[in-house]
Amino acid sequence: MNKTNKKVLIFLFGFFAVSLFLLGLAFWQGKNDSLEVIFFDVGQGDSILIKTPSHHNILIDGGPDAMALAKIGRTLPFYDQTIDLMVLTHAHSDHVAGLVEVLKRYEVEQVLYTGVDDAAADFKAWEKYIDKNGIEMTIAQAGQIFQFGEVNLEVLYPLVDISHQKFEDLNDSSIVARVVYQDNAILLTGDAPVSVEEEILASGAEIGSDILKVGHHGSKYSSSREFLEAVDSEYAVIQSGKGNKFGHPHLLTLRKLESMGAEILRNDELGDIKFVCDTICQLK
Repeated sequence: MNKTNKKVLIFLFGFFAVSLFLLGLAFWQGKNDSLEVIFFDVGQGDSILIKTPSHHNILIDGGPDAMALAKIGRTLPFYDQTIDLMVLTHAHSDHVAGLVEVLKRYEVEQVLYTGVDDAAADFKAWEKYIDKNGIEMTIAQAGQIFQFGEVNLEVLYPLVDISHQKFEDLNDSSIVARVVYQDNAILLTGDAPVSVEEEILASGAEIGSDILKVGHHGSKYSSSREFLEAVDSEYAVIQSGKGNKFGHPHLLTLRKLESMGAEILRNDELGDIKFVCDTICQLK
């Protein structure tokens, strides 16, 4: 056998060996019988990635910068380049800015938002990119259910279509959603204030949940006692940045959560917070 043939055989052997390794890695990483919920530490902002057992990816908000993109890249396997549902709870920069970079890097199948307009540059850039690339957009309204295999994402708020309405405070327009898998429920509240909590309670919606994403980074303007009692969560996750200028989370909110017996988990203290849910949700 001449040197040329030897080189060809070595190349082919190496190619097949690498291919088999990558296929095996993809199969191993693709095995997932659990729901995974990761509350990313993105500083003062919200960003939550949900990985379903049916291999769908749901992204709730994107934080204030490109940090969420980097964390998604380290969380999803290299071959998984799809975000099946991107949810923007409301148009404030600490929720939307990071989503612009995610749109550029990942294939986004569908977007859920309120349709409430905002003049901020971050929101306009996000909206322009979606429009330019023809991504399907859905206006959020209570009663909608998005199914991903055995996982449902249920919209609880807004109660009606609020698209194109004007809000003095965009927090009042925050999407509130509940993710349900088997006997597990996760309540995601965006920056919804007490007034929105009261509307949800009055609507009679089921909000009891194992995990609560505490509203508005633990602000005193969210998390009424009545709302927390109705949720009755085992865990309370607060997405606030270390040393933030707003003083989040507020001491009053922390005291209320403590009195409810919820285990308080804070991004500013713990970094990323991850749950794996099978028959129950466990902190990992």
